[in-house]
Amino acid sequence: MKKLICFPHMYSFTLTLFIKTSLFSAFPENHFGDCISTKCGDINISYPFHISSQQKPYCGYPGLDVNCTINNLPYLNISGLNYVIKNISYEEQIIQVVNPVFSESSGNKSQCLGSLPSLNITLNNGLYEFVTDQKQIFLFKNCPQSILRQMSGNLVICGAVAAYEDDAEVGVLRANCNGMVSVPYEGDNKNVSDVKAMLEEGFSLKWIASSRNCNGCRESGGQCGYDQSNDEFICFCSDQTHAYTCFPSPTAPTVMTNSRRSKSIIIASVSGSLALVILVVVALIIITKKGLLADKFPTLDIKSLKENQNVEAFLKSYGSLAPKRYRYTDIKKITKSFKEKLGEGGFGSVYKGKLEDGRFVAVKLLNKMKGNGEDFVNEVLSISRTNHVNVVTLLGFCLEGNRRALIYEYLVNGSLDKFIYDAQTRSSLKWETLFKIAVGIARGLDYLHRGCNTRILHFDIKPQNVLLDEEFCPKISDFGLAKLCSTKDSTISMLEARGTIGYIAPEVFYRNFGGVSHKSDVYSYGMMVLNMACERASASTELQRSSELYFTKWILNRLEQREEYASQPTLSEEEKEIQRKMILVSLWCIQTYPSSRPSMNKVLEMIEGPIESLSVPPRATTVYI
Repeated sequence: MKKLICFPHMYSFTLTLFIKTSLFSAFPENHFGDCISTKCGDINISYPFHISSQQKPYCGYPGLDVNCTINNLPYLNISGLNYVIKNISYEEQIIQVVNPVFSESSGNKSQCLGSLPSLNITLNNGLYEFVTDQKQIFLFKNCPQSILRQMSGNLVICGAVAAYEDDAEVGVLRANCNGMVSVPYEGDNKNVSDVKAMLEEGFSLKWIASSRNCNGCRESGGQCGYDQSNDEFICFCSDQTHAYTCFPSPTAPTVMTNSRRSKSIIIASVSGSLALVILVVVALIIITKKGLLADKFPTLDIKSLKENQNVEAFLKSYGSLAPKRYRYTDIKKITKSFKEKLGEGGFGSVYKGKLEDGRFVAVKLLNKMKGNGEDFVNEVLSISRTNHVNVVTLLGFCLEGNRRALIYEYLVNGSLDKFIYDAQTRSSLKWETLFKIAVGIARGLDYLHRGCNTRILHFDIKPQNVLLDEEFCPKISDFGLAKLCSTKDSTISMLEARGTIGYIAPEVFYRNFGGVSHKSDVYSYGMMVLNMACERASASTELQRSSELYFTKWILNRLEQREEYASQPTLSEEEKEIQRKMILVSLWCIQTYPSSRPSMNKVLEMIEGPIESLSVPPRATTVYI
């Protein structure tokens, strides 16, 4: 008897056939001619953009409407702020914009550009992302006269002082000026005299809405549009509205004319497709409920099927670089039907298992997958790129329908948190061992940031995600929130905050502190090492942010006055030096602004170098997260 292996594909194909066929009759009105490309000044406005005062909403992607002023100046609203459009590249999906305060062509520009923007640009609507090579210029307002005289070379517009994000003067300006605005800029030029020119040049954004379907529509003679009610791209053609493109053959439009004959054909086609879908779905429900396919396939679900297709596509693109793939029956065999549970979290559960070669493993069984499978893909592909003694080894994975699992090397001492927060186990860990763990984690993070062809940002560094082997060698684990980026990227675009409260860097929540980058991992590392050094947290009690902030100030006061701050009064001089070094390094890592933090490479130098070379860091600005 042949195995029934094509039911999911048949289900998907039949449903797709019905949807595609239905689209031909879903748009009774034809708007061909309404959505032609138009101009506002010198800028060509085409899909996915449209001019709100001249064109209907269906001519553009939702949220990408352009306001064309009386003097033919195109404005685009980005997160509540209006920006002048300087250029649009439809091929690269990049738009260049400038704040009207800095625009030469804007009527809002005064002689001295005195009206500085009061808000930083934030991209939280899912429409745009920053071009990767952009950096930040900080504009400081309301600075005292002493600062203006001292930094006269940095004056750019009407009393505003400009500084690049990594300039040494930034700390002085933050401490003395009242108000700061972050403005993106492009390129590597850092000449202060050219800051004004760069501000007038603006910055570039990449829009996320794909124009791929639009290219096919235009090539077939159609005009691009968007059906907001169904959240779908549509193509307006001379005969009627189509899903993607106009029919290329001369005979095809006659099939879709407005005659009764064509309408009858359409209705018959749709009815036939609908009937077929109903029959197939009913059959599949009956088969599934009776358990005929229960061992071969999980419950059929459209969303799960789409997620799996996304994951499969990602994994296929990596070919032999992807780790070994296991079947779900293999997972049950490895774990003896999930007999021994090691732990549980929001992601799912972890079970102890054993491979055929005798190696013990930890099997992470995921109970849900976020979005289009981003978490699962991140963890598989991020960690499969790594090979380092301080990064956990991924031995394989399983993907069968909605069943997903990751197989890791088993580390006998478990996670670091129990050696920090558990009063019974933390006393068994010597200070020398604790210090080696901190150094090992720093080496692992430095490897992720610099040692791979693609930079890996972890975004969830915390004691629970550091595992220890039998010799207490630390290994960074759990790459579910990780992001891959080029080693040349100074900052990355992130549409939502990620991480664990208490370890998340301020810029991940508040973008006016700077861009999200590898420095965000540095902050998390610093908070973790501070906890390791001070042993102040309780495993059963959630820390209050206020106490954490007071604690940091308390530590700084004692560092500056060289007073004792140890929780264990019996520490030897060597142990006190280890504790002091860990605290000093961690306080440098948790500086509020990313530009004030060292890179992980520098952190490694600091923690491995002599303590005499370490100074007490400045007091960080209070940030509540």
